[in-house]
Formats: sequence, structure tokens, C-alpha cells
Amino acid sequence: MRGHRSTPRTLAAVLAAAVGFVATPALATAVAPAPEAKAAAQQETKQVASIKVEIRQESGEVVKGSTQLEWNEDGTLSIEQDGTDHKLTLRVEREGNSKKVNITVGYSRGGQDIVAPYAFDAKVKKREVVRIEGNLAIAVTVTPTKVAAAKEDKGEDKPKLDLSGDADDPLAGLD
Repeated sequence: MRGHRSTPRTLAAVLAAAVGFVATPALATAVAPAPEAKAAAQQETKQVASIKVEIRQESGEVVKGSTQLEWNEDGTLSIEQDGTDHKLTLRVEREGNSKKVNITVGYSRGGQDIVAPYAFDAKVKKREVVRIEGNLAIAVTVTPTKVAAAKEDKGEDKPKLDLSGDADDPLAGLD
């Protein structure tokens, strides 16, 4: 009796497995993305440095800001807080996908230079604090971030339409 009961279950399991093995390769090829699509998706994004900055003033007040910069290029971050302009000059240098970066930061407040450009080594995704005399400190965190690459669309590949002709004709200007 026991063999009788297990036979339909076993047969059903064997059929399900056979159908699954037959269907699996067909499904896998239908679902797998084309290599060209992967390449196009990778070309449309690029990696930049996402920079988070915290400045602790002599009074203990903290000024925060963030920006994104291309690797190995100069940039600035301007923050206005309580009527005071804070300006940081930044540069983040990185070779390839290294976890080590070299950061150069300069700081001015209200148009007066407070910190001359200062370079230091850091690791990506790690907060690095630069302490300056007078209880002033600048904390910098650099995180690699993927962003959409800017496309240069000059419209050269698009045909120009001749809009002269009958204004009531929806196909006017098309040849």
C-alpha cells in the first residue's frame, strides 16, 4: 500500500522536475539582459566624489554642507549660515578604485582666509577631522557615488522641420 501511495507523488515530482529542467534554460535566456544593454547602462553612469563637510567654529557652532566633485579636480563649497559666508576650496585625488584619497581643503569665513589649503590622506567613507588652533575643526567625509553621466545633446542628429506652409495642415513641412 505504501508504494501505491508514493507512486503518484513520485511521478508528479519527476514530471515537475522534468518540466522545470526543460523550462529553465528557456526562461534564463529570456530574462538575462543582453551584454549590449549592460554596457550601455555602465556607460551612462560615472563615479564622483560625494563630499560631506562639517566645520566646528570657535564658539562650538557647527556649519554643515555637502557637494559632489569629479575626482582629481578643484571645486568650491559655499555655505551661508546666520548671515556669514563660509567658503571651502576642495580637491579630492584618487587613483582608480583605491580606498585611499588625498584631500586638500582651504577655508575662508566672511571673505577672510582662516585655513590655507591643507592636504591630508584619508580613506573613502571614513570621517577625517582636521583640528586647527583656536578650537576650530573641519571634518570631511568622502564617499564614491555613481551619478548619471551628462549627455551632450546638440540636436545635430535630429532633422529640422520646415514649419512654413499651411498652418491648418498637420503634416505641413514634412516630406
